[in-house]
Amino acid sequence: MALAALEDLQRQWPDLLLVLIPRHPSRRLEVMARMQAKGVSFALRSRAEDVGARAVFLIDTLGEVMDFYAAADVVTIGGSFVPAGGHNPLEAAALARPVTFGPYMDNFKGITQDLLAANAAVQVVDVEALVAQLGAWLTTQEPATEMGDRALAFLQQQRGALGRTFSLLDHIVP
Repeated sequence: MALAALEDLQRQWPDLLLVLIPRHPSRRLEVMARMQAKGVSFALRSRAEDVGARAVFLIDTLGEVMDFYAAADVVTIGGSFVPAGGHNPLEAAALARPVTFGPYMDNFKGITQDLLAANAAVQVVDVEALVAQLGAWLTTQEPATEMGDRALAFLQQQRGALGRTFSLLDHIVP
């Protein structure tokens, strides 16, 4: 799905780079095979390959998600377009990035609902809706920036949960 969205978006933005970060680097060979089958040019992070004019930068290393989110213009949460449970959208929110995700955010239901209620993320149902949303944000920076700002504001409002929990426990446990 990410490759289909990239293909559509590159019609308007030919230099667009997809940074693809599978949560499990062990999926690298599977992802590489899919890109090779579609004729998609890509560079591998683990090989320190130059991205150059390639369409995809495949991050097959650990511990760098936040660095790449910080460099991103827009973020789409993987694992959310298939019944895999999704991934944590708060990582992108922490960096004030506009974030989209698909319909399968079962592992983050509460967070997803709260982000949507705060107008701090966008849930899309298919590749066409994803392309439309990302295209809108790439066309006009201001709505993307505002979405990212709302996501960060939402996250900041959630801070202090540990302190509140300890405070409640102080009243229960002597």
